[in-house]
Amino acid sequence: MVFISFLVLISNILVLCHSFFSFSFFLFFFLFKFLGSYKSADGDCIKEIKRRIALPRQKDVVLASIWKDRNIKTATKVKVMKSMVWAVFQFGVEGRTLKKSDRNRIEAFEMWCWRKMLSISWQEHRTNDSILTELGLDRELMGRVAKLKLQYFGHITRGSAVYSTWHLQS
Repeated sequence: MVFISFLVLISNILVLCHSFFSFSFFLFFFLFKFLGSYKSADGDCIKEIKRRIALPRQKDVVLASIWKDRNIKTATKVKVMKSMVWAVFQFGVEGRTLKKSDRNRIEAFEMWCWRKMLSISWQEHRTNDSILTELGLDRELMGRVAKLKLQYFGHITRGSAVYSTWHLQS
């Protein structure tokens, strides 16, 4: 039996083609950009999460002069971090499917942000708890993500109930 497999790119859709003699079938791997975030047919969001972590990391590097400035209070730096860096990550988080590995990646990103803000190198061997106690904070990025997902879920469920009620009345 002859088995031939090849990939074809058709207008941003990656198609995996398998061929057995006279029988051919196609597997479509949809990866497209919709409203600024990438969507895939299988529902896996790892590429989008990695991309959404890379974007704020770039923003964090741009803000290095603020992190190094000794005249700015730590509380102000925390507010800047949450409003300018985390906001980039949180865009579109409501529609992402999160696995355990994704949650771990998000928590690691949160700690990376705090370490970068405090100019703490990984070579200093500081624990995450010691950094959080120095800042007087708890882990909260995953809590924010969960809150946004639940708010979106509530919005969708209320919206469909309103639509069905309106639809029945007319």
